[in-house]
Amino acid sequence: MQRGFEPRYFLVLPETLFDKGGAQMLEEKLVDLLTPLIETQQAELYDVRWKSGLLSIVVDKEGGVSTDVLAKLNRFLSPLLEQSELIKSEYRLEVTSPGVERSLRTLAHYEKAVGESVIVKKPSAQSPNRFQGVVQAVDADKVILEVSEVDGTELKVKENVEIALSDIVQAKTVFDWQKSLGTSSKSQNHLVSPDNWQEQAKSKRKNKKSKSKKSNRKTTKEVAK
Repeated sequence: MQRGFEPRYFLVLPETLFDKGGAQMLEEKLVDLLTPLIETQQAELYDVRWKSGLLSIVVDKEGGVSTDVLAKLNRFLSPLLEQSELIKSEYRLEVTSPGVERSLRTLAHYEKAVGESVIVKKPSAQSPNRFQGVVQAVDADKVILEVSEVDGTELKVKENVEIALSDIVQAKTVFDWQKSLGTSSKSQNHLVSPDNWQEQAKSKRKNKKSKSKKSNRKTTKEVAK
């Protein structure tokens, strides 16, 4: 080795290890690639998520997305992704629907959520950092919420709060179980949540069996007469 020569070493990272900026660039390219094909199924590309070798394609459709459509898109998208060579390492593909509570990651997501109840989280170092309320308006850099709850405490009077989109670390819509079940505010104590549906169903079956036994005993008495 020549005197004065300093060797340099380079760390070569596998292509699956995207930094935050790289992952965002990849997601944007995938949106452009996949959107036209998804629209042929009268559906829309809601979100693309790339993380740790898992590519999640989130598809939405008016009235909901059927499992048949999701399976068909999975078959169609796989060869398109391979031909594009945007991801040159091994990965897993997941095609799914947003679910009843949608994550909010883009400006378009927030615009679509206007009028809906959401939970927005800011960095834990900030205080307060958790807001629940209804989206009133959205612009290029902020969202305005009519806030009803802050850091788990319900407000006596709702108030409008502006939150910069750049300050949001996590956000999602909140599904209103009470509204979906058609119950009024006066009957909150009788609200059936997903956790006790099974118990309610068992109770109903027991009542039916009890009524059936009583009916059989009554019929037996009538026959005996």
